[in-house]
Amino acid sequence: MTKAATFDLASIDTIAACNKPHELEIEHPVTKAKIGVFISLVGKDSDVYRKAIKAMADENIKREAFAQQRGKQDIPNIDRLERKNIDVLVAATTGWRNVSLDGEVLEFSPDNARKVYERILPVREQVQAAINDLENFMPG
Repeated sequence: MTKAATFDLASIDTIAACNKPHELEIEHPVTKAKIGVFISLVGKDSDVYRKAIKAMADENIKREAFAQQRGKQDIPNIDRLERKNIDVLVAATTGWRNVSLDGEVLEFSPDNARKVYERILPVREQVQAAINDLENFMPG
């Protein structure tokens, strides 16, 4: 009797794959030319990213429950949501190369990542897209 070929599910372990950083090269938002700025990120299924998303959701649930206890409605605040989304991007960023802002070279740190993501929307958008794209973390 021959053993049937099986598919090893470990080959589609997105958590393990997304825990390994991917280096994204930032593109100019209009010309799409690569600009030589590299940001290292873990993916959407990584432990770090999922933990940050869960923390954001927990905070939202607690805020809503507290508002209900007081007989009020928790009104969504776009600025608060944007800050929380940036928190998640910062958590998923593991390093970078060749980053400068206003002529100042920025060493990687969570504070500097926050500064870039708050101010430079095309970078924030590309980082979010790269985090969400499993092809960046897994072979096809």
